[in-house]
Amino acid sequence: MLMATGGTADDTMTGLGNGFFDTAAAAIPGAERAVIPNQGHVADPEAVVPVITRFFNGKDSNELG
Repeated sequence: MLMATGGTADDTMTGLGNGFFDTAAAAIPGAERAVIPNQGHVADPEAVVPVITRFFNGKDSNELG
């Protein structure tokens, strides 16, 4: 499972607290956590595609490039 979020602060997620998604991903066996830099709640598809591609190819989704 891939749990991806944008790297910018988003008012819609304020109530969840810092580290919510990191903690949630850590609690799910086999989950991978990815932060998409410079993206908010509605991410640019061009920013999302490399993360998803790396995930489905079995590579670390945070190691872009």
